[in-house]
Amino acid sequence: MNGGKMNKRICRKLTIIGILSLVILSLCACKAKTARQLKSEARAEHGHAKVISKYTSDNYSYVVLKDKEQGFTYTVASGLHGISIDGSSLGGSYTYDDFNERLLEYCYGFVRRQVDELCSQYGASYDPVECSITVNNPDEAADVSEGCAKVLVTHDKKNRLNGKIIIVYDTKGEILGDVMFPECIYIPR
Repeated sequence: MNGGKMNKRICRKLTIIGILSLVILSLCACKAKTARQLKSEARAEHGHAKVISKYTSDNYSYVVLKDKEQGFTYTVASGLHGISIDGSSLGGSYTYDDFNERLLEYCYGFVRRQVDELCSQYGASYDPVECSITVNNPDEAADVSEGCAKVLVTHDKKNRLNGKIIIVYDTKGEILGDVMFPECIYIPR
């Protein structure tokens, strides 16, 4: 008779553990941030912007915004990664924000001629999409990258480039160093 009571206790404990496990798994179910949440976070991070377009579903959301300060557009998105089992999502959400890249592209648009001339003097090239400089001669990496950064920072309103970097590569694709705004000083790696 003792064996029967013990089996009931074990079954009861296993049932409780199972129920708790299901509750924990259901609490872990994630959803992508809504377009409203993304716009709110973008405003807190980057300032006022106008919504150009937006999309929201359970698994993915995005907002295309036009920066009111300088007029360029950028995208903020959120989605899920992981797996779904019986309607429960295991994993988490991610957020993508291309504000920094678009700001550098915007600044580059005003100083393109100056940056291109500086790069051609050193046989280097600037890629505004990748925010990078490729140099032929690693010994000139500091001069060309610092020069380009100083030109780009001239169109930075309210120090919005602070903390952003330009990565410097050699022609083999190896990272030589980077330049951080607003200091515009080359730091070799």
